[in-house]
Amino acid sequence: MRHNQSEGEFSVGLKRVILSGVAALLAGYAHGQAETGLPVAAEKGPPKLSFSLTGRTEFGMEADIDGGGDVTTTRVGADLGVRYRANDRVTLSMGFGAEYSFYDFDGYETVAGGGEPIDDAFLYSLTPTVSVKASDRWTLIGGGIFRWAGESGADLGDAFTVGGLAAANYRVNDRLSLGFGFIIATRLEDDEIFIPALTIDWKINDKWTLTNDGKPGLALKYQATERLELSVEGSYTTRDYRLDDDNAIPEGAMEDTRVPIFFAAEWRAMDRLTLTGRIGTYAYHRFEFRNDDGNEVDDIDVDPSLFVGFEARVSF
Repeated sequence: MRHNQSEGEFSVGLKRVILSGVAALLAGYAHGQAETGLPVAAEKGPPKLSFSLTGRTEFGMEADIDGGGDVTTTRVGADLGVRYRANDRVTLSMGFGAEYSFYDFDGYETVAGGGEPIDDAFLYSLTPTVSVKASDRWTLIGGGIFRWAGESGADLGDAFTVGGLAAANYRVNDRLSLGFGFIIATRLEDDEIFIPALTIDWKINDKWTLTNDGKPGLALKYQATERLELSVEGSYTTRDYRLDDDNAIPEGAMEDTRVPIFFAAEWRAMDRLTLTGRIGTYAYHRFEFRNDDGNEVDDIDVDPSLFVGFEARVSF
């Protein structure tokens, strides 16, 4: 019988809350990569329907596991965004995401035995949001977070988690906007999570911007040319996967938590096409395995390692 239980170690839970609060955990929880954030404020203008389609991939280099063994990770994904500006004050958005992760553990297995702890995994997400411009300075945001994530072969119904978000953005002036809010969501074989969220969008001058774009992290961006933007970024990501019935921890869960720090170059190749490359390191990386009663079976720390990522986005 499945039910949630609290963390086995208080220090681990405290670390998650600190990292998540500073990083404004939204996209990290809504998609692994995933790759959604606080929606932008409603814009002035006539009703308009717009779309964006993104393809992405990430290659994690071989990383040593504390206690022996190593792991590499490859991810590929696609995201579809639909945005409808109903009027000058209300904007409706819907995000659809699909991601596939390929884990390769070498020389390591959990204390439960049974070979590699996980092989291939899927993550599907649905994120509806509404943005309301309450005044010239305040914008209110609300939405849902629906996810299905599991090891290949896991039952979709058992891989489902749900959450919600609420936030408010305040435009201090033409160069600075600040925001605050919260996220509450269920997790696989663990307690629900409540995270406070902070956002900032500060255009320091015509070239430099400090922002998190409503995402789980912070970025310092430099507009090198009209079409090229360079940035240094840090973020927080966490993914929960339902394990397969045939796993050594049958119908349990695996949590993959990382803090990537990276350099990015974004090139607007065409008016509607943007290409992005990233290279950086996973400064913090940890796996936790829980059984179907919510008890921690094993947890492993992974040494920092390099990764590269590529993304192509089309808007229309």
